Amino acid sequence: MSILLRVERESGDQPIKLGNGQITGYNYTNTSPADFLAKAYNAEHSIQIRGEIPLRLLPPIEQDADNSNTLYAWALTEFRPDNGYYRTVTVRIVRHEKTIREIVFTHAYVHVYQEQVNGLKGVLEFELVVRQKKDQLDNIRFGLVEAQPNVVENKGKRVTAAAHAPKIENWESNNRSKSKLFLYPVDNLLKYVEPLDKTDEEDKKLPLQIQDEINWCKQLWEQQELQNIKKEIHTVANFLREIGKSGDDYAVLRLKTFIPSETLYLLDNVFEGTGDGRDFDVDATSNRTVQYSVINFSNKQMYNFNYTGKSHQTHPYKKEKTVNNDGMYVSYSLEEGIFKLTASLSSGNPIAPIAKIDYNII
Repeated sequence: MSILLRVERESGDQPIKLGNGQITGYNYTNTSPADFLAKAYNAEHSIQIRGEIPLRLLPPIEQDADNSNTLYAWALTEFRPDNGYYRTVTVRIVRHEKTIREIVFTHAYVHVYQEQVNGLKGVLEFELVVRQKKDQLDNIRFGLVEAQPNVVENKGKRVTAAAHAPKIENWESNNRSKSKLFLYPVDNLLKYVEPLDKTDEEDKKLPLQIQDEINWCKQLWEQQELQNIKKEIHTVANFLREIGKSGDDYAVLRLKTFIPSETLYLLDNVFEGTGDGRDFDVDATSNRTVQYSVINFSNKQMYNFNYTGKSHQTHPYKKEKTVNNDGMYVSYSLEEGIFKLTASLSSGNPIAPIAKIDYNII
């Protein structure tokens, strides 16, 4: 799956184009003002983009050079008539060479832009939030799903939600505040700790319940081999730390699937594997999948990670593999003071095409 970003000006000058893995997360938000008790006419539409650009691909800044086709230059642009302040932003999500999402803001402006250089990885990490001009909301365009027959066929069985956050890719942090879209501080988000338990002394100062949650996340982090999932878990752990320091009201939701038996016999005993070998233990860390969400009720944030366990084949030969989390999504909304969280999952066995897990939970 790839996410493509294109930013164009009316003048027809060179557009800003990012793709080829440079975009790591996308989130679209349609939000009514918090003080309305029904669907409002003046909803806010936002697109949140996160990405990484290798430093070697960034052109040097030279005196009198035209840097207007860069994101930071657009963010610095002050509003004047006909100066390229409003631009056309197109985000396209492509999977298996098919466009599954496309959204176009025809009069987009920069609401938030922040960037940071990660010297260890040699990349510029950035986050961009754009909004559509209020009097141009009717001009927002949405592309159709190309694989529409499959969508109809699967109707009622599976729902695909907007993706996060990422993996970010499953970063689903939407503030329902009337004034702004809250962004988790980049300094905290991008400050990776290897290993995750390196801050034990600081964690011991946090409330015990927060410590328990962080420790549980650490166990999954240590078991996981996919770096994007480890990154998600670490982001959530830092979010828990911020909640512990602030004393905000919060809730944690764990959605887990597991195989109760220790041995798995499938395909008329042609395929054998190991299960999780456990009962319904809320703190067990042996799972097929985990969708873990933390909601901060004080500032209306939500962060989550989507975890997949390692599958083990024992016959006809030994093999183990971890499936990615592309088919796992979590999103939420806040209406009339009530959180509505939607979690969907469609994940198969990475070794054999059997035992597929599908659910949609609201």
